[in-house]
Amino acid sequence: MRWLLVAQDGWGLGHVSRQLGLARELRRLAPGDEFLFLTYSDATHLIAAEGFASVKLPAPEWFKAPEDHNIDDQRRLWVSISVVNATATAYKPDAVVLDTFPVGNRGEFAIFQRLPCARFLIAREVRDPLPHWEYRESLPRFHALLAPYAEGEVALAAPAGVGLHWVGPILVRNRADLLARRDARARLGLPQDRRVCLVSFGGGGNPAYKKLEAWALRLAAAHPQWHFAFATPPLLQGADAGLTASNARRFTYYPMAECYAAFDAAISTVGSSAYELAYMGVPSILIPDVSPQKDEDFFAKARRVVGEAGGFVVPAFDDAALQTAFAAMDDPARLTAMKEDRARLPLQNGAANAAAVLMRHVQPRRR
Repeated sequence: MRWLLVAQDGWGLGHVSRQLGLARELRRLAPGDEFLFLTYSDATHLIAAEGFASVKLPAPEWFKAPEDHNIDDQRRLWVSISVVNATATAYKPDAVVLDTFPVGNRGEFAIFQRLPCARFLIAREVRDPLPHWEYRESLPRFHALLAPYAEGEVALAAPAGVGLHWVGPILVRNRADLLARRDARARLGLPQDRRVCLVSFGGGGNPAYKKLEAWALRLAAAHPQWHFAFATPPLLQGADAGLTASNARRFTYYPMAECYAAFDAAISTVGSSAYELAYMGVPSILIPDVSPQKDEDFFAKARRVVGEAGGFVVPAFDDAALQTAFAAMDDPARLTAMKEDRARLPLQNGAANAAAVLMRHVQPRRR
Protein backbone atom coordinates (compact mmCIF):
# COMPACT_ATOMS: atom_id res chain seq x y z
CA MET A 1 0.00 0.00 0.00
CA ARG A 2 1.25 3.49 -0.89
CA TRP A 3 0.93 6.37 1.60
CA LEU A 4 1.42 10.03 0.70
CA LEU A 5 1.96 12.38 3.62
CA VAL A 6 1.68 16.10 2.88
CA ALA A 7 3.65 18.47 5.13
CA GLN A 8 2.70 21.99 4.14
CA ASP A 9 4.80 24.16 6.44
CA GLY A 10 7.40 26.44 4.90
CA TRP A 11 8.90 28.37 7.82
CA GLY A 12 8.50 25.93 10.73
CA LEU A 13 8.68 22.19 11.36
CA GLY A 14 5.28 21.45 12.90
CA HIS A 15 3.78 19.70 9.87
CA VAL A 16 6.98 17.76 9.15
CA SER A 17 7.31 16.62 12.76
CA ARG A 18 3.66 15.52 13.02
CA GLN A 19 3.80 13.61 9.76
CA LEU A 20 7.11 12.00 10.72
CA GLY A 21 5.67 10.83 14.03
CA LEU A 22 2.64 9.43 12.21
CA ALA A 23 4.70 7.82 9.43
CA ARG A 24 6.97 6.07 11.96
CA GLU A 25 3.94 4.50 13.63
CA LEU A 26 2.36 3.50 10.31
CA ARG A 27 5.63 1.90 9.23
CA ARG A 28 5.75 -0.02 12.52
CA LEU A 29 2.23 -1.36 11.90
CA ALA A 30 2.75 -2.03 8.18
CA PRO A 31 6.50 -2.40 7.47
CA GLY A 32 5.84 -3.53 3.90
CA ASP A 33 4.00 -0.36 2.89
CA GLU A 34 5.51 2.51 0.87
CA PHE A 35 5.70 6.06 2.22
CA LEU A 36 6.33 9.31 0.37
CA PHE A 37 6.36 12.85 1.75
CA LEU A 38 5.24 15.85 -0.29
CA THR A 39 6.44 19.03 1.38
CA TYR A 40 7.22 22.71 1.14
CA SER A 41 9.78 22.42 3.91
CA ASP A 42 13.42 23.20 3.23
CA ALA A 43 14.33 20.57 5.85
CA THR A 44 13.88 17.51 3.62
CA HIS A 45 17.17 16.15 5.00
CA LEU A 46 15.33 15.53 8.28
CA ILE A 47 12.75 13.43 6.45
CA ALA A 48 15.53 11.47 4.74
CA ALA A 49 17.27 10.90 8.08
CA GLU A 50 14.11 9.13 9.30
CA GLY A 51 14.26 6.82 6.29
CA PHE A 52 11.52 8.35 4.15
CA ALA A 53 11.60 9.66 0.58
CA SER A 54 10.20 13.10 -0.22
CA VAL A 55 9.21 15.37 -3.07
CA LYS A 56 10.11 19.04 -2.49
CA LEU A 57 7.86 21.94 -3.48
CA PRO A 58 9.15 25.53 -3.63
CA ALA A 59 8.74 26.96 -0.12
CA PRO A 60 6.15 29.75 0.25
CA GLU A 61 7.56 33.15 1.16
CA TRP A 62 4.44 35.03 2.18
CA PHE A 63 6.13 36.20 5.40
CA LYS A 64 8.94 37.94 3.47
CA ALA A 65 8.86 41.36 1.86
CA PRO A 66 7.97 41.14 -1.88
CA GLU A 67 11.43 42.34 -2.89
CA ASP A 68 12.97 39.38 -1.03
CA HIS A 69 10.99 36.70 -2.88
CA ASN A 70 13.06 34.30 -4.97
CA ILE A 71 10.45 33.82 -7.69
CA ASP A 72 7.10 35.37 -8.55
CA ASP A 73 4.34 34.05 -6.27
CA GLN A 74 2.04 33.12 -9.15
CA ARG A 75 4.82 31.22 -10.91
CA ARG A 76 5.62 29.48 -7.63
CA LEU A 77 2.00 28.33 -7.47
CA TRP A 78 2.10 27.04 -11.05
CA VAL A 79 5.28 25.08 -10.31
CA SER A 80 3.73 23.65 -7.15
CA ILE A 81 0.55 22.56 -8.92
CA SER A 82 2.58 20.93 -11.71
CA VAL A 83 4.74 18.98 -9.23
CA VAL A 84 1.74 17.95 -7.11
CA ASN A 85 -0.17 16.69 -10.15
CA ALA A 86 2.86 14.82 -11.48
CA THR A 87 3.45 13.21 -8.09
CA ALA A 88 -0.17 12.14 -7.78
CA THR A 89 -0.16 10.70 -11.31
CA ALA A 90 3.13 8.84 -10.98
CA TYR A 91 2.89 7.63 -7.39
CA LYS A 92 -0.82 6.76 -7.41
CA PRO A 93 -1.29 6.86 -3.61
CA ASP A 94 -3.75 4.54 -1.92
CA ALA A 95 -4.04 6.95 1.02
CA VAL A 96 -3.25 10.65 1.44
CA VAL A 97 -2.80 12.40 4.78
CA LEU A 98 -2.94 16.21 4.70
CA ASP A 99 -2.27 18.55 7.62
CA THR A 100 -4.57 21.46 8.51
CA PHE A 101 -5.41 22.79 5.02
CA PRO A 102 -7.60 20.42 2.93
CA VAL A 103 -6.64 21.79 -0.50
CA GLY A 104 -3.49 23.68 0.44
CA ASN A 105 -3.06 27.40 0.89
CA ARG A 106 -4.06 28.22 -2.69
CA GLY A 107 -5.75 25.09 -3.99
CA GLU A 108 -2.57 23.34 -5.06
CA PHE A 109 -3.63 20.05 -3.42
CA ALA A 110 -7.13 19.98 -4.90
CA ILE A 111 -6.25 16.98 -7.07
CA PHE A 112 -6.26 14.74 -4.00
CA GLN A 113 -9.98 15.42 -3.57
CA ARG A 114 -10.57 13.72 -6.93
CA LEU A 115 -8.28 10.69 -6.66
CA PRO A 116 -9.72 7.22 -5.96
CA CYS A 117 -7.85 6.97 -2.65
CA ALA A 118 -8.48 7.21 1.07
CA ARG A 119 -8.21 10.81 2.31
CA PHE A 120 -7.42 11.91 5.85
CA LEU A 121 -6.92 15.32 7.42
CA ILE A 122 -5.02 16.21 10.57
CA ALA A 123 -7.69 18.68 11.66
CA ARG A 124 -6.16 21.39 13.79
CA GLU A 125 -7.84 24.51 15.09
CA VAL A 126 -8.39 26.92 12.18
CA ARG A 127 -9.99 30.22 13.12
CA ASP A 128 -11.71 32.19 10.38
CA PRO A 129 -10.42 30.21 7.38
CA LEU A 130 -9.92 32.26 4.24
CA PRO A 131 -12.36 31.56 1.38
CA HIS A 132 -9.69 30.23 -0.98
CA TRP A 133 -8.74 27.54 1.54
CA GLU A 134 -12.11 25.87 0.80
CA TYR A 135 -11.92 24.59 4.36
CA ARG A 136 -15.45 23.67 5.43
CA GLU A 137 -16.67 22.68 1.97
CA SER A 138 -13.74 20.25 1.60
CA LEU A 139 -14.21 18.38 4.88
CA PRO A 140 -17.01 16.06 3.59
CA ARG A 141 -14.55 14.62 1.05
CA PHE A 142 -12.35 13.09 3.76
CA HIS A 143 -12.80 9.61 5.15
CA ALA A 144 -11.74 10.68 8.65
CA LEU A 145 -10.44 13.68 10.57
CA LEU A 146 -7.66 13.29 13.11
CA ALA A 147 -7.85 15.90 15.88
CA PRO A 148 -4.38 16.24 17.46
CA TYR A 149 -5.83 17.25 20.83
CA ALA A 150 -7.38 15.77 23.92
CA GLU A 151 -11.10 15.28 23.38
CA GLY A 152 -12.90 18.62 23.48
CA GLU A 153 -9.72 20.62 23.97
CA VAL A 154 -10.68 22.92 21.09
CA ALA A 155 -13.93 23.49 19.21
CA LEU A 156 -13.95 21.11 16.23
CA ALA A 157 -16.82 19.57 14.34
CA ALA A 158 -16.98 17.05 11.53
CA PRO A 159 -19.60 17.00 8.76
CA ALA A 160 -22.15 14.19 8.70
CA GLY A 161 -20.63 10.89 7.67
CA VAL A 162 -17.02 11.84 8.48
CA GLY A 163 -15.53 10.49 11.69
CA LEU A 164 -13.73 12.88 14.02
CA HIS A 165 -11.07 11.10 16.08
CA TRP A 166 -9.50 12.85 19.09
CA VAL A 167 -6.10 11.18 19.03
CA GLY A 168 -4.01 13.57 21.16
CA PRO A 169 -1.01 15.67 20.06
CA ILE A 170 0.87 13.89 17.27
CA LEU A 171 4.53 14.04 18.28
CA VAL A 172 7.71 12.94 16.56
CA ARG A 173 8.96 10.83 19.50
CA ASN A 174 7.60 8.87 22.47
CA ARG A 175 8.76 8.90 26.09
CA ALA A 176 10.42 5.55 25.41
CA ASP A 177 12.75 7.35 22.98
CA LEU A 178 13.92 9.82 25.65
CA LEU A 179 17.63 9.66 26.38
CA ALA A 180 18.82 9.59 29.97
CA ARG A 181 19.75 13.01 31.35
CA ARG A 182 23.52 12.42 31.39
CA ASP A 183 23.48 10.88 27.90
CA ALA A 184 21.36 13.70 26.50
CA ARG A 185 23.65 16.36 27.92
CA ALA A 186 26.71 14.57 26.59
CA ARG A 187 25.14 14.34 23.14
CA LEU A 188 24.34 18.08 23.12
CA GLY A 189 27.65 19.17 24.67
CA LEU A 190 25.98 20.61 27.78
CA PRO A 191 27.49 20.86 31.28
CA GLN A 192 26.55 18.01 33.61
CA ASP A 193 26.80 20.05 36.83
CA ARG A 194 24.55 23.08 36.16
CA ARG A 195 20.88 23.79 35.69
CA VAL A 196 20.18 24.14 31.98
CA CYS A 197 17.43 26.13 30.26
CA LEU A 198 16.52 25.36 26.67
CA VAL A 199 15.85 28.37 24.44
CA SER A 200 14.03 27.49 21.23
CA PHE A 201 11.63 29.49 19.08
CA GLY A 202 10.49 26.95 16.51
CA GLY A 203 11.93 25.61 13.27
CA GLY A 204 13.89 28.75 12.46
CA GLY A 205 11.91 30.40 9.68
CA ASN A 206 10.06 32.89 11.89
CA PRO A 207 11.24 36.40 10.87
CA ALA A 208 11.24 37.39 14.56
CA TYR A 209 13.61 34.58 15.57
CA LYS A 210 16.79 36.63 16.00
CA LYS A 211 14.98 39.37 17.89
CA LEU A 212 13.58 36.72 20.24
CA GLU A 213 17.06 35.33 20.80
CA ALA A 214 18.40 38.78 21.69
CA TRP A 215 15.57 39.13 24.20
CA ALA A 216 16.40 35.78 25.81
CA LEU A 217 20.09 36.65 25.94
CA ARG A 218 19.31 39.58 28.23
CA LEU A 219 17.66 37.11 30.59
CA ALA A 220 20.68 34.79 30.40
CA ALA A 221 23.03 37.60 31.37
CA ALA A 222 20.98 38.22 34.50
CA HIS A 223 21.16 34.56 35.63
CA PRO A 224 24.82 33.44 35.45
CA GLN A 225 24.09 30.46 37.74
CA TRP A 226 22.18 28.84 34.84
CA HIS A 227 23.43 27.56 31.50
CA PHE A 228 21.26 28.63 28.55
CA ALA A 229 21.24 26.21 25.62
CA PHE A 230 20.16 28.00 22.42
CA ALA A 231 18.88 25.62 19.76
CA THR A 232 20.06 26.26 16.21
CA PRO A 233 16.99 25.06 14.30
CA PRO A 234 17.28 23.59 10.80
CA LEU A 235 15.68 26.56 9.03
CA LEU A 236 17.51 29.37 10.85
CA GLN A 237 19.76 31.32 8.50
CA GLY A 238 22.66 33.52 9.59
CA ALA A 239 22.66 32.51 13.26
CA ASP A 240 25.26 34.34 15.35
CA ALA A 241 27.61 31.59 16.47
CA GLY A 242 29.10 33.69 19.28
CA LEU A 243 26.32 34.47 21.75
CA THR A 244 27.04 37.50 23.90
CA ALA A 245 26.31 35.89 27.29
CA SER A 246 29.13 33.77 28.70
CA ASN A 247 26.63 31.22 30.03
CA ALA A 248 24.94 30.70 26.65
CA ARG A 249 25.94 28.24 23.92
CA ARG A 250 24.39 26.97 20.72
CA PHE A 251 23.65 23.37 19.83
CA THR A 252 22.14 21.58 16.85
CA TYR A 253 19.98 18.47 17.14
CA TYR A 254 16.82 16.99 15.63
CA PRO A 255 14.53 15.63 16.84
CA MET A 256 15.14 17.57 20.02
CA ALA A 257 12.40 15.60 21.77
CA GLU A 258 14.91 12.77 22.29
CA CYS A 259 17.03 15.05 24.49
CA TYR A 260 14.49 16.90 26.63
CA ALA A 261 15.73 15.15 29.79
CA ALA A 262 18.82 17.36 29.47
CA PHE A 263 16.84 20.47 30.41
CA ASP A 264 15.55 21.74 33.74
CA ALA A 265 13.39 24.40 32.07
CA ALA A 266 12.59 25.80 28.64
CA ILE A 267 11.66 29.04 26.91
CA SER A 268 9.69 28.25 23.78
CA THR A 269 7.11 29.46 21.32
CA VAL A 270 3.76 27.66 21.09
CA GLY A 271 4.17 25.32 18.15
CA SER A 272 4.24 21.53 18.31
CA SER A 273 7.28 21.79 20.60
CA ALA A 274 5.04 23.13 23.39
CA TYR A 275 3.24 19.78 23.53
CA GLU A 276 6.56 17.93 23.26
CA LEU A 277 7.95 19.80 26.27
CA ALA A 278 4.84 19.10 28.32
CA TYR A 279 4.78 15.43 27.28
CA MET A 280 8.46 14.99 28.14
CA GLY A 281 8.06 16.73 31.51
CA VAL A 282 9.90 20.05 31.06
CA PRO A 283 8.53 23.15 32.88
CA SER A 284 8.27 25.91 30.30
CA ILE A 285 7.85 29.60 29.69
CA LEU A 286 5.73 29.78 26.55
CA ILE A 287 5.72 32.81 24.23
CA PRO A 288 2.40 32.75 22.34
CA ASP A 289 2.29 35.93 20.24
CA VAL A 290 5.12 35.72 17.71
CA SER A 291 3.76 33.40 15.02
CA PRO A 292 3.17 34.99 11.59
CA GLN A 293 0.16 32.69 11.35
CA LYS A 294 -2.97 33.55 13.31
CA ASP A 295 -5.06 30.44 12.63
CA GLU A 296 -4.82 29.16 16.21
CA ASP A 297 -5.53 30.93 19.49
CA PHE A 298 -1.95 30.65 20.70
CA PHE A 299 -2.60 32.34 24.05
CA ALA A 300 -5.36 29.84 24.87
CA LYS A 301 -3.18 26.96 23.67
CA ALA A 302 -0.26 28.12 25.84
CA ARG A 303 -2.48 28.38 28.92
CA ARG A 304 -3.85 24.88 28.28
CA VAL A 305 -0.39 23.39 27.90
CA VAL A 306 1.22 24.88 31.03
CA GLY A 307 -1.92 24.45 33.14
CA GLU A 308 -2.04 25.83 36.67
CA ALA A 309 1.44 24.82 37.81
CA GLY A 310 3.55 23.62 34.87
CA GLY A 311 4.95 26.89 33.59
CA PHE A 312 4.16 30.44 32.53
CA VAL A 313 2.72 32.30 29.57
CA VAL A 314 4.72 35.45 28.80
CA PRO A 315 4.03 38.01 26.05
CA ALA A 316 6.89 38.44 23.62
CA PHE A 317 9.48 41.08 24.56
CA ASP A 318 7.91 41.77 27.96
CA ASP A 319 11.15 41.94 29.97
CA ALA A 320 9.49 42.32 33.35
CA ALA A 321 7.15 39.35 32.80
CA LEU A 322 10.00 37.16 31.56
CA GLN A 323 12.23 38.05 34.50
CA THR A 324 9.40 37.38 36.97
CA ALA A 325 8.58 34.00 35.43
CA PHE A 326 12.19 32.89 35.36
CA ALA A 327 12.77 34.07 38.93
CA ALA A 328 10.03 31.65 39.99
CA MET A 329 11.75 28.84 38.07
CA ASP A 330 15.03 29.77 39.76
CA ASP A 331 13.53 28.72 43.11
CA PRO A 332 14.54 25.03 43.44
CA ALA A 333 11.42 24.11 45.40
CA ARG A 334 9.15 25.80 42.87
CA LEU A 335 10.97 24.16 39.97
CA THR A 336 10.67 20.74 41.60
CA ALA A 337 6.93 21.26 42.07
CA MET A 338 6.60 22.26 38.41
CA LYS A 339 8.43 19.11 37.30
CA GLU A 340 6.15 17.00 39.49
CA ASP A 341 3.16 18.70 37.88
CA ARG A 342 4.49 17.83 34.42
CA ALA A 343 5.07 14.21 35.47
CA ARG A 344 1.40 13.91 36.47
CA LEU A 345 0.13 15.38 33.22
CA PRO A 346 -2.29 12.96 31.50
CA LEU A 347 -0.87 13.68 28.06
CA GLN A 348 -0.16 11.02 25.47
CA ASN A 349 1.53 10.98 22.11
CA GLY A 350 -1.29 10.70 19.59
CA ALA A 351 0.89 9.32 16.78
CA ALA A 352 0.11 5.69 17.65
CA ASN A 353 -3.59 6.47 18.11
CA ALA A 354 -3.72 8.23 14.75
CA ALA A 355 -1.92 5.39 12.99
CA ALA A 356 -4.35 2.87 14.45
CA VAL A 357 -7.32 4.92 13.20
CA LEU A 358 -5.86 5.11 9.69
CA MET A 359 -5.10 1.40 9.57
CA ARG A 360 -8.71 0.58 10.48
CA HIS A 361 -10.00 2.82 7.71
CA VAL A 362 -7.70 1.44 5.00
CA GLN A 363 -8.04 -2.23 6.00
CA PRO A 364 -10.62 -2.98 3.25
CA ARG A 365 -8.24 -1.53 0.66
CA ARG A 366 -5.43 -3.86 1.76
CA ARG A 367 -7.25 -7.01 0.78
